[in-house]
Amino acid sequence: MQKSRVVANVKAGVCLAAAGAVFFWYGCKSADSYTKLNNKMWATWNKWEKHIEKKEWKEVDAGFPYLVRQAETCPPGCDALDPMYVYRDMAGTYSKRGDTARAFEEYSRLIEKYNYYEAYYERGEINYARGRHIEALEDYERYQKLRPKGGYSSSGRSYYDGTRTHDKWFNTLKKDRYQTAIKGYTEQIRKNPNSAELFYARGYFRSLRNEHREAIDDMGAALRLDPSLAKAYEIRAVEYYKNGELEKCVGDYSALIRMEPQNPEWRSRRANIRPLLDDCKGAIEDITFVIMQDTADADNYLWRARIFSRDGRHGEAISDISHAITLLEGKAQLGYKGYIESGSEAWGARNRLPSAYRQRGNARTKAAQYDAAIDDFNIILGFAEGKTDISDKWDRLGAMLDIADVHFLRAEYGKALEICNELLAEEQWGRVYRTREKTYYKLGFPEKARADSVEAAKQDSILDASMEQFKREYKLEYGEEL
Repeated sequence: MQKSRVVANVKAGVCLAAAGAVFFWYGCKSADSYTKLNNKMWATWNKWEKHIEKKEWKEVDAGFPYLVRQAETCPPGCDALDPMYVYRDMAGTYSKRGDTARAFEEYSRLIEKYNYYEAYYERGEINYARGRHIEALEDYERYQKLRPKGGYSSSGRSYYDGTRTHDKWFNTLKKDRYQTAIKGYTEQIRKNPNSAELFYARGYFRSLRNEHREAIDDMGAALRLDPSLAKAYEIRAVEYYKNGELEKCVGDYSALIRMEPQNPEWRSRRANIRPLLDDCKGAIEDITFVIMQDTADADNYLWRARIFSRDGRHGEAISDISHAITLLEGKAQLGYKGYIESGSEAWGARNRLPSAYRQRGNARTKAAQYDAAIDDFNIILGFAEGKTDISDKWDRLGAMLDIADVHFLRAEYGKALEICNELLAEEQWGRVYRTREKTYYKLGFPEKARADSVEAAKQDSILDASMEQFKREYKLEYGEEL
């Protein structure tokens, strides 16, 4: 029995060794096959690229199907050639040959298969050359959005400045082309004055150039020719808003709602405008409709709470903000529980929590719930404790000032003054001077109050000048208004 067991074990070992040898042989053979395949593929690629350089189009066309097939079917373990670059270079050869139709097809294939950012720019150039300005602009915008921003080159040198220069150039390019598009559509309208699409297209580019009245007129002409052209209502509503014609803006959004009654976007936009016309009730109705479409969006509850507060309905505002805080805290916890796909959402929720607590604290202050308001502001101080980021600093300073305002309302002027002095020792801030000004008046120090009033005006002017300088620098850098 013992001998037969030993023999069996020996036989099993021999079998395993033989199997291992076979697998090793096939593995070597497979690796050798991969090496040969790689060498052949890359040699063909290099040869194909030389044909492109020499403009040997017949050879380029012949090599293209083989390279695509090899790149897309290369087995695992192969040093695969990315098929995206084959399509990209082939599209480029069609452009060099002047075959824009084939180039357009290949760039569209690149976009469909790989969402490749350079393909959007090249296709945009073809659309622009064909006079399809709106399609060109859409491609340019997509290119600019997808184009890599910042980072470092292979030498380790930052190319952030190069990105900013590129964006400035690209924005200037687009603005030059807006005017060209307007001229082109004007000529087409002369030939075909009954085309709603042509009036819409010209109005669209006029809106991009901030020619508000002209854009409104073009959209009106488009709608007279085609009253169902929803996109014309959308652009005209925005232009009415920019031109200060708020009632007409609401009218256009109402027309869009009649056309698409279940679309929350139009309700959302109309809700933004209605409070400016003192129509808080209508705005609340619109926001409530939006909330019913997505009950998990905290921002919509915070938004409705602001309208409730504006309308003096502080209890309902507090209720909405409390519900929003519960939603944000739930999302913030996702990041702590290891849900990687929810990480960015959790980060965003945690960043919005201080402003939500501040909004509730202010609503509670207006409702004379002073102790609860101070509790909310202290929570913000807890968020900011030990943090050095500039946003955390201003969260902390803002919460401290809010607490000072609550003490003022409770006639606790000494406590309010103490906090104001502490804040001004750290930051010269106009709002703090104004709170201390009214506190000094209550304490019977009118001269100090007047001095704080002067200093508050000075700090406000410094802030305004700084903001204007920033706007000028932004326009100079990016070629557009902030």
